[in-house]
Amino acid sequence: VDRVSDYIGSVVGSFNERGIPLDYVAIGNEADAGLLRTLECKSSSLLPVNGDVTTNPDLLSHIYEAGYRAVHASSPHTLVLWHLANIGRYAETRRYIDAMFSRGAQVDVLAYSAYPFWSHQTVRQFQDFANYVTARYHRPVFFEETGYPWAPASGADNMNNGRPEPYPLTPHGQLDFLNDEIDAIQSADEGGVIGFSYWDSTWIPAPHTFDNVDNYVLFDRAGNALPALTTGFRLHLPPASDMAPADAEPQPSTRKTKD
Repeated sequence: VDRVSDYIGSVVGSFNERGIPLDYVAIGNEADAGLLRTLECKSSSLLPVNGDVTTNPDLLSHIYEAGYRAVHASSPHTLVLWHLANIGRYAETRRYIDAMFSRGAQVDVLAYSAYPFWSHQTVRQFQDFANYVTARYHRPVFFEETGYPWAPASGADNMNNGRPEPYPLTPHGQLDFLNDEIDAIQSADEGGVIGFSYWDSTWIPAPHTFDNVDNYVLFDRAGNALPALTTGFRLHLPPASDMAPADAEPQPSTRKTKD
């Protein structure tokens, strides 16, 4: 835990020294499986985890709290995110976030990966889920990863459709998806969704190579910008008076609970 704190503090401090402001820092990436995976099981692709919400929630909360304090010690105005995979998992979110808050872990923003392909959700369902999360936890939501294909998959590993969204797998279908998603973000309850990060916008494969998201990027395979690149959405915050202190306890929601 001390090493987490020291490392994060040094990284954020390095940005400060170079005059580069950080809007946000995510502690972990799609951290549903936990943080600080052990290195001993090198032959396994699914390594055991040290910090896990099921087997060791105390350690996981300590890691998150160490990261939070390290970020704010170096850059008080930088937002700290927890990033979970696949938006729309109501019961899993309650189990995870409740466990962390009940142990005193602090966070500014709750972030999710929001792909129709992986989550089997539409952008309107993204919005419903975000409204639920902001009402329950009094934290804004950020779509830490999102994307939609502009073309059919070029290989077996690609995300090969946009279901359940109906947009065609074309440059304008990708644009329509993002415009709809931006509209859902901007019309979320009380401005509770503060933005999104498109993944991966620039992962264009080199000649005679393959990557598994080349049909999701914002450029065609010749490197030409696609129409969706013109969609702009800047990170914004709700008024400070509407944001709970980071150590505020989550409040029961009056919305219908989904399992």
